[in-house]
Amino acid sequence: MTIHLEVDKDNSLEAVHEVADQIEYNVRKKYGIELTTHFDPIDVNDEELKDIKAKLDEYLTNNHKDISIHDLRIIRREKKSLVLFDMIVPYGFDNSKIIEEIKILFDNKYSFSIDFENPYY
Repeated sequence: MTIHLEVDKDNSLEAVHEVADQIEYNVRKKYGIELTTHFDPIDVNDEELKDIKAKLDEYLTNNHKDISIHDLRIIRREKKSLVLFDMIVPYGFDNSKIIEEIKILFDNKYSFSIDFENPYY
């Protein structure tokens, strides 16, 4: 099983690795599950990114409770910034509709690159 750990991009690699090791150990001991952890560095001080995350979270809570996002980041460009994230969607979900809904939600202010994933059961 793989999990994503969103961590402050300014944390040391050693500190983040220690947390991941502890999580893996605890899950293995309690549940007998072998985990592989993946770090997603997040800029916790970026106000624009916080606003984007809050807007996406509110939208998903109100419209798609069974969908979640992680690994949200932004690449700032002169004309239109690119917002990238991973989205966990149910099997068989039509991705095209939600992409258009998100573009409208942000008034086409950003370009989006969304990596769609299915949940692991």
